[in-house]
Amino acid sequence: MNKLIQRLLRKHLPSDHDVTPLGALLHAFEETLDQNTQDRLMLERSLMLTSDELNEINDTLIHQIKEIKTVKDQLEKAFIKQAAILDASLEGVISFTPEGQLDQANKTALKFLDLSLEEARSHSPKSLLRALLKNIHNTQSFIGNIRSTRNSKNKTLKGNFKTKDNKFFEYNIVPELMNNKILGSIFSFRDISESQNNQELLKYQAYHDNLTGLPNRTNILHTIKHAITLSKRYKHQAKILFIDLDDFKKINDTAGHEQGDRFLIEASIRLKSTLRESDTLGRLGGDEFLILLDNTHSQKQVKDLHSRILQTLAQPFMIKNNPYVISCSIGISSFLQDGNTPEELIRKADMAMYQAKKLGKNRSHYFDESLERLAIHRVKTEENLRAAIKNNDFILHYQPKIEIHKGQEKIIGVEALIRWKKEDGSLIYPDSFIAISEENGLIKKLTQWVLEESCRQLNIWKDTKLKNTPISINISAIDIADFNFVNSVISILDEHNIPGNLIELELTESVFFSDIASVNNKLALLHQKGVKLSLDDFGTGYSSFSYLQDLNIDYLKIDKSFIQNLSTNDRSLAIVKSIIDMGRNLGLSVIAEGVETQEDKSILLKADCHIVQGYLYSKPTTAEDIENLHF
Repeated sequence: MNKLIQRLLRKHLPSDHDVTPLGALLHAFEETLDQNTQDRLMLERSLMLTSDELNEINDTLIHQIKEIKTVKDQLEKAFIKQAAILDASLEGVISFTPEGQLDQANKTALKFLDLSLEEARSHSPKSLLRALLKNIHNTQSFIGNIRSTRNSKNKTLKGNFKTKDNKFFEYNIVPELMNNKILGSIFSFRDISESQNNQELLKYQAYHDNLTGLPNRTNILHTIKHAITLSKRYKHQAKILFIDLDDFKKINDTAGHEQGDRFLIEASIRLKSTLRESDTLGRLGGDEFLILLDNTHSQKQVKDLHSRILQTLAQPFMIKNNPYVISCSIGISSFLQDGNTPEELIRKADMAMYQAKKLGKNRSHYFDESLERLAIHRVKTEENLRAAIKNNDFILHYQPKIEIHKGQEKIIGVEALIRWKKEDGSLIYPDSFIAISEENGLIKKLTQWVLEESCRQLNIWKDTKLKNTPISINISAIDIADFNFVNSVISILDEHNIPGNLIELELTESVFFSDIASVNNKLALLHQKGVKLSLDDFGTGYSSFSYLQDLNIDYLKIDKSFIQNLSTNDRSLAIVKSIIDMGRNLGLSVIAEGVETQEDKSILLKADCHIVQGYLYSKPTTAEDIENLHF
């Protein structure tokens, strides 16, 4: 019997009570209780299993919750960091919903909008656009670009806008996409004013002269090209004025390059003041300027401008408290008469400017075809001259220097004069090629050849009556400027075994324009070798007398322009007498060149000039003819 039923019977029935009649009922109770016990046991086992599963699920959920919290914390940190990074950025960033509503914005963007994040989010797309446009200068082009994204939400857009406070911004609009689904768009913009200003500065520097701020050559070429187009279209008359400051080098040499730069700045300001608003002044480099005189109707306009330029430059420039007066030479070319390209017009104005210098400086000269023919001739001459130097196509002629005092006449020296011998036997004289050789540097090779040939001739004369007769050689300023010149002269003399006192170098004032102290040092080295030095063409330079107190020379040569007028021009005679007296007082020998008549000779002899040179005695001739001269 079930234990529970037994306990209940003992508790509620007498111990001697017969329970047999209750057997069936008890049996039913017993089966019911047993079944309930089994059900309970099964339920307990089921609950135990369920509890274990729940515990496992609970453990999993707890773990997942921890992971989710960790991810959440990381995401929150990432969002905070991202927001901080965006806020720290100088680039403005705004995130929009697909409907165009502001979602997020960093501090730079909010500052630009002058709104808080809450205020910006409360704005409608249109009112937010108006807030953005308040700062933008070029609103129409900006709105046009923005509208282009309406029909294509996934369109990427780049552009620029300028703000009303003259800052430049670059912007980008990119879509937010996830699996090709539009989540919104990002509008970013950054201030590129500094970069833009740097680009503008670079562009400015590329088209303007660093010293004066004037348009440079590149700028001028563009301007002239545009002016040529307008001139063709509207039949305008325009001119190019090529300006070169005369003797500007003396300012650099005497006052220094810094003061020279200050002078150029002041000169550019003065030149600018003479022009109309429609005209252009530019600097080509150095002391060269160019004016584009636009839409000129008469030669008088050019003449008046020239007068204004000369007048403004004639006012003294104060440099280190010293006044400097400087002039300019101007070459002029005309549209479209002289050319159809900027380069051609500038080149021809340049030619005309050089012609103005040749005519005495401080003037203007119009281009004409003869100048171009001359330029072509010069190019051809240079080409032929190079070939002549290579082929040794030169000879020397000699003109004697005659001592005329003490009742006798004798050769005391000769001047070597180079001749270019052509294939047909004709001779080209120095006036036709020396200037060109100085411009292109070939003069140094010519001088070396003359020195070599003179030494060779001196060795030939050792066994003739011209033994120990010095030969004088003309020296260019370019020769003296060459730091190898002195060593080259000494080397050639030693190579040919020629004493230094048999060579005389004739120099002109131009030799001393650059650095008289440096030139004197070189001349001193030549003097130590015994070489004699002569100052040629004396009296023609603007400051000849000032050089004499500084120069260590042996001879003065009076220029033939004074000698040719001795008998008819009292002033020339007075100048010649003064030069002779001064030379003798300085212990120098004075030579008069260009003596052609007995009257010239008599006047010079009476003035105590004892050495003469000229056609009266001999034209420049060959070495053989010089040997046969008799006096």
